[in-house]
Amino acid sequence: MKYSRVFRALMVAVIIALLVVVIPATPALAVLPAFTLSPPSGTVGTPVYVSGSDFSPSTTVYLFFNLQPVTSFSTGTGTFNIAFVIPLGISPGFQTVTIQTTPTHTPANILATYFFTVTSRQITITPTSGYVGSTFTV
Repeated sequence: MKYSRVFRALMVAVIIALLVVVIPATPALAVLPAFTLSPPSGTVGTPVYVSGSDFSPSTTVYLFFNLQPVTSFSTGTGTFNIAFVIPLGISPGFQTVTIQTTPTHTPANILATYFFTVTSRQITITPTSGYVGSTFTV
């Protein structure tokens, strides 16, 4: 009788030990990098600001606009704030801003993609009509 109690206690201890070894602790949820892009639209020459956080420190990040490399930088402490200007020659419409971890545009390494709307510049002339020698404001 005395041995059966000891045997039961020993069996419970062995089962608990096996469960601790076999069932791993639940892993912590990974924090994904976060990004912001501002403004979402503008004309050629508009400065665009991109911010990122929650990177591993010293991660190298590559920024592309319309599939063309814009810049690369190291995140240092795991965050970044960078600006670039919409280049000349870009047609109005939706263009992509891509942030990734490789220097060539590789879909497998894309961290984020944003759509930036390039708008046309508007020219206004006042007055809209006049005589020879009249003054116009553009």
